[in-house]
Amino acid sequence: MLNRESANVRSSPQVLTTMTVILCGVALAVPLSGYGYLGMFTRQALDDHCAARILAQHGFWGSQIWTYKNHSGRIFSYFVRIVTESLGHEHIVPFLAFILLISWLLVTTWTFWQLGKLLGWRRSLLNSVVFSELLLFAMLRTGPDPGQSFYWETGALTYTLPIILVSLFVGLLLYYLRQQPQGAHRTLILWLAGTIGFCAAATSETNAAVQCVGLMAAIIICKREPISTETIKRSLPVLSYGFWGSLLSSMVVIAAPGNSVRESGVRSVAAPLSLVAVISKSLLGSVVFIVDFLRHRPGAALALLAVPAVCVWLEKSSNGEVPPHTAARLWLLAYAFSFLLILSSIIPGVFALSDLPPERAEFITQWILLTTLLATGIALRGAIRRLCGATPSVVTTLVASVFILALVLPWVLKSTRTIVASVRKSRIYAGEWDTEDAQIRRLRGLGDWNIAVPWNDRIASGGNVTNLPWLSPDPTYWVNKCEADYYRLGSIRVSPSDSAFGK
Repeated sequence: MLNRESANVRSSPQVLTTMTVILCGVALAVPLSGYGYLGMFTRQALDDHCAARILAQHGFWGSQIWTYKNHSGRIFSYFVRIVTESLGHEHIVPFLAFILLISWLLVTTWTFWQLGKLLGWRRSLLNSVVFSELLLFAMLRTGPDPGQSFYWETGALTYTLPIILVSLFVGLLLYYLRQQPQGAHRTLILWLAGTIGFCAAATSETNAAVQCVGLMAAIIICKREPISTETIKRSLPVLSYGFWGSLLSSMVVIAAPGNSVRESGVRSVAAPLSLVAVISKSLLGSVVFIVDFLRHRPGAALALLAVPAVCVWLEKSSNGEVPPHTAARLWLLAYAFSFLLILSSIIPGVFALSDLPPERAEFITQWILLTTLLATGIALRGAIRRLCGATPSVVTTLVASVFILALVLPWVLKSTRTIVASVRKSRIYAGEWDTEDAQIRRLRGLGDWNIAVPWNDRIASGGNVTNLPWLSPDPTYWVNKCEADYYRLGSIRVSPSDSAFGK
C-alpha cells in the first residue's frame, strides 16, 4: 500500500506537467488556426502580377531564364512561384499561407522530435508539438512585417519558404546523428542535405549568406573546438554536403545578370558603402535588432525561455547534461554563433541597399533570434535541476505550471482578439478585390482594352499585405504595366479624380 501511494505521489508531477503541456498546445493552436484563416483573404499584389505576366509572355522555362537575366538570381523561390502560378493561378493564393503554415509546423515538429529522441525526452512528440507551435506563434505575432514575409505570395516564397527548408535540414542532421545510417541510406541523406542546402540558399541572397556563413562556422567548430563530442563530430558529413550545396547555389545567385539590373535602380538613389561601412552598419543593426526585441517583447522572450525549460524539467534522461564550466563555454559559443548568423542575415541588405534591409528580409533574422531563445530554454534544464532538484515536488511543479500558463494564455488571448478583429476588415478587402477583378475581366470581355478603375482605399491598403504600391493614374507606372499585362489589357489606371496616389 505504501509503495502504491509513493508511486502516485511521484507520478503526480508528471501528470500535472503533461496536462499543462497539453493545455499550452491547445491554447497555441487557436491563434495559429486564426493566422491560417486570415490567409484566406489574401489576394495577389504587385510582384505576383509581374510573375504572372512574365509567365504568360515567356512560358514556364522562358520566364525563369528571363528573370535570371533581368531581375534576380533567386532561382528556387521564383521556380516555386512559377509552379504555383502555373498550377493554381490566382486561385491558390488564398490557400498559400495555410499550406505554408501546416508545412512549417510539421517540419518544425519533426525537427524537435528528432532532438527529443536524441536527448531521450519521455514526452518527445508532445513537447515537440508545443515547441513548434510556440515558435511559429511567436514568429507570426512578433515577426517584422509578417504581411509581406508570410501572407504575400512573393514574400512568403522568398522569406518563409527558406526557413522551412532550413528547419528540414536541421531535422535531417539530427536524424542522421540518431540513426548513424550506413550504405545507401547514408548516401541518400547526404544528397538530400546538399539538395536542401542548394534550394534554400537559392531563395534569396540573405539566406545564401546565412547558410554559407553558418555551415562553415559549424564545420570549423566541429573540427577545432576541443570540447566537441563524438556525436557532434559525426555531423560533419551532413554539414559539409549542406555547405557545398549552399555555396554552389550562392554562386549561381550572385552570378545572375539580373542583379546588376536591380542594383542600377538602387544606385540611382543610394551610393554604395565601403566594406568597413557595410560591416559597421551591419554590426550596429544586429545589436539594435536584438536589443529592440528584448526591450519591446520581454513577455515573448520570457515565454520562449520558460515554456521549454519547464516542459523538459521532468524528463528522466540526463542526456546532453554537461559539467557547469563546460556548459558555460558551450553557451558562449552558441550565442556567438547565433550573433554571427544574425549579422550575416543583415549584411546582404546593407551591401545592396546601403541601408538596413526591409523588415520582410529580417524574417529570417527574427527566426534565428527566437530559435536561439527557445534552444536556451531547453538547455536550462540542467541549471534548473541543480537549483531545484531532479524530482520536483507537486507544489514546485504546480507553481511552474501556473507560471508558464500565465505567460502563454494571456498572450494567446490577446492575439486571438486581434485576429478576430482583423477578420472583418480582411473579408471586406477580399470581397472588394474580387469584385474589381471580376469587373476588369468583364470589361475586357466586352472589348475594352484601356480601362480606368475608381480609386479604392480598401484595395489600395493591401489587406494583410500592407505598404505595397497600387495602381497609379499614370498607365506607364510599372505597377500599372504589370497589372495590364496580367489581365492582357492595353492599359489600366485609376481615375485621376478619384485617386489618392501621391498623397
